[in-house]
Amino acid sequence: MVVLGGTHRLTQDLVLEHADGWNAWGLDLDRFAGSASRLRSARTSLRISWGASVLLGRDATEAQELAARRKPGQWVNVWSPPQLVAACRSYLRAGADEILIALVPNRPDRWEVLSELVLPALA
Repeated sequence: MVVLGGTHRLTQDLVLEHADGWNAWGLDLDRFAGSASRLRSARTSLRISWGASVLLGRDATEAQELAARRKPGQWVNVWSPPQLVAACRSYLRAGADEILIALVPNRPDRWEVLSELVLPALA
């Protein structure tokens, strides 16, 4: 499977011609929905995914405390489990077939939060 990512119209045209899937990393919901709709209407078999880097706290307070210590940068979403679940549901409704999450930091305790508080809510 070949998946290309990118938001430029020319890149998306290449996706339609040569790829099996399209990924939008960190794209806001409105732009994602518009691009996903255009791509899906041009080729219904295309796999569409959305991905994001997420600093995931056990709750909103912990997420903010982790962010204050880590200073994750503008491309990292600082979210609690309900915020991540809501984002995933929104992107799935907007046309995503798959969701890709990169946890920041990539540590076992953050994976525990994901597996205990996020994944069951999305099942």
